[in-house]
Amino acid sequence: MTVTLSKRLQCLANKVEKGSVAADVGTDHGYIPAWLIQNNICSKVIASDIREGPLQTAIKTAANAGVDKFIDFRLCAGLNKYSADEIDIAIIAGMGGETVISILEEAPWTKEKRLIIQPQSKIPELRKWLYENGYSINDAELVYDTGRIYLVWDASGCENVKIPDSFIIDNHLIEKQDRLLGAYLEGLIKRELKVLKGMEKSRSVCREEFIQHKGFIEELKRLKEETEKWQK
Repeated sequence: MTVTLSKRLQCLANKVEKGSVAADVGTDHGYIPAWLIQNNICSKVIASDIREGPLQTAIKTAANAGVDKFIDFRLCAGLNKYSADEIDIAIIAGMGGETVISILEEAPWTKEKRLIIQPQSKIPELRKWLYENGYSINDAELVYDTGRIYLVWDASGCENVKIPDSFIIDNHLIEKQDRLLGAYLEGLIKRELKVLKGMEKSRSVCREEFIQHKGFIEELKRLKEETEKWQK
């Protein structure tokens, strides 16, 4: 079986350096590890998942692709059963920002590695945490796949981290005028407006938090207006 990847997964796999040993954290179906081996990007990949079901599916994928002897499968949460000397790069994708933070907090040695991160939620919070905890986002890319735009980061540890003025959006996307940025911002604005309406109805949300979130939305709108100038 020849493995083919979705656009989102292909974006992640394309960032893996040839000759490296990669970890696929939360491997799910195991498509990325199998693709990396089949395409001679890696000679070894470690694939892990917190759940037995997805890990067994990944094992079957590797067997059907004829690459199972090159992939080390592990049942574990995050990087709990990894050591620093085993890998060069870790792919952490399809998880919420809080989960990514907990994984990195438990594996501080990841500052010595390249990280390919595709967060699903709490993105500004994760971005802020990375910069404030010794990591740097070296590149950011948007990819469209099955009706949704995903954000992908190439990150690593950095001794002298330059903390950005704002954690709302990656400057990399603005600097290279990513063609998907306008649509990505529009989606964020719609989502955050729904959150704001929910906050209006909630009795547990303080006024300061409400004002802060409203300001966040206004900044997103301003950024979208800026992208519209160079996307015309």
